[in-house]
Amino acid sequence: MPPPTASQKPAPKLNGKTDKPVPAAAEHEEHSGKPDQNKYNAEQDALNKEIAALKAKQDALRSRIALTQAPKGDDRRSQLKAEMDALRGEQGKFKTERGKLFDEMRKLQDSVNKKIKDVQAQRQKTGFKNVAEVDARVAALNAQVESGTMKLVDEKKALQEITMLKRARKTMEASGSSDEAIAADKERIEALKKQLDDPEAKKVSERFDALKKEMDALRAEGDKAYAERNKLYDERTAISKQMDDLYARKRDAAQAFHDAKDKYYAKQQAIRQARQERFKAEKAKEDAARREEEITQMREDAKAPAYASEIEDCTILINYFAGKYGVGEVPATSTEKKATTIAGVKAPEVRQVTSDFAGMQLKKKDDELDGWFAGSGKGKKKGRKGASATGSNAASGTATPTAPAHADSVNLPMHLLSALLGFGISPPTGKDDIARAVSDLETKKAWFEANSEQKTKDEIARVEKLVAKMQKKNAPAEGDDEEVESEEAKDEPAAAAEAEAEKTEA
Repeated sequence: MPPPTASQKPAPKLNGKTDKPVPAAAEHEEHSGKPDQNKYNAEQDALNKEIAALKAKQDALRSRIALTQAPKGDDRRSQLKAEMDALRGEQGKFKTERGKLFDEMRKLQDSVNKKIKDVQAQRQKTGFKNVAEVDARVAALNAQVESGTMKLVDEKKALQEITMLKRARKTMEASGSSDEAIAADKERIEALKKQLDDPEAKKVSERFDALKKEMDALRAEGDKAYAERNKLYDERTAISKQMDDLYARKRDAAQAFHDAKDKYYAKQQAIRQARQERFKAEKAKEDAARREEEITQMREDAKAPAYASEIEDCTILINYFAGKYGVGEVPATSTEKKATTIAGVKAPEVRQVTSDFAGMQLKKKDDELDGWFAGSGKGKKKGRKGASATGSNAASGTATPTAPAHADSVNLPMHLLSALLGFGISPPTGKDDIARAVSDLETKKAWFEANSEQKTKDEIARVEKLVAKMQKKNAPAEGDDEEVESEEAKDEPAAAAEAEAEKTEA
């Protein structure tokens, strides 16, 4: 797969349009035709202020002219008169209610005065102010009678006085209820007085006075305007003409601004469209070139003989088994030969697996430790000697086989074993089984060689179908590129003429 082209990489957004910075002169030329929104707003605001001032004068003139004419149903004087009539009706209702309140207050006041006189007369007869004083006097007389110190005549007088006081007490209790009634009547009178000070009635009265004052002012102004009504008509006509001129200027300015704005945005749209078309054409061209590279690579890969690596692996394995076992270096398979080198990059160092460890016996951890920790006992001289030898070998980094390998065993390197298993052939169990493995490998190799040519043709046919599809994609891209170039060639004189016209206008 070829590396990504420049069109597939994220480009820096310098001006939000393309990956190339736009010069300052070109940017100024591109935006020079845009109408100034602030200037347009200021012009419209100035016209609106003039229109508002003239409209205020016109409304004032209409009001003064209306005063010289007979009142209509919707003018201010008719509204004031209707509201004043409604207020008069409310004032009459409030006046009737106040009369009723005054009558009720008069009756309550007479009742209170009569009750007060009756209570005062009753208290003057008894000589006591309240029931508590009567009870205190009765208690004192009872105490004197019960003490037994009084004379018979005095005791009779005391008993007669007690009887009289008890009667007076009943009378005073009745007068106490009269006091409560008097207090209730006084509270009712105060409540009625508060109703006389009704805030609604006061508000209606104040509103009526304000309307009457406004009506008088309108009448005076109407009398004055009637004397100069011809002059008012002339002023109204002049103001109407000025307002018509201002509205016409406002409409013309708005139309010119919108036309310039539409022209500017249409121009910007055309520029953006042309830029997008150029970008699409460049990208299509780059994609077509990339596809051509892919087509070339695919055709080269398809022409390579099929099963070449498999045939090579079979040959290597057959030669390996045919040679002397365990002598010389092991041949490398095609899997290892596939590694490619890149210019300027150091080739990776791959560790080579050798057969030095063939037949080596793995030791346990305890056996290894015996070699390092050899004792000084006399009875273990033989063990120490063997241990020191093992330790020296371990320290030198070489593996010494502890037991000789079986004479008939076959040990294959890992990469050869992987290649053999990849063909679905079981590895030989011994030297007697090598002939079977070689026969299977020759059968596989013969099949690969017999089918290599047909497989290569099939691969070429398959690649050619893909190439046809990719070439169909390249055809429209080439046509679009030619169209864009022709359109740009046509637009160049028009763009130059438009730029020259803008410079002339500026």
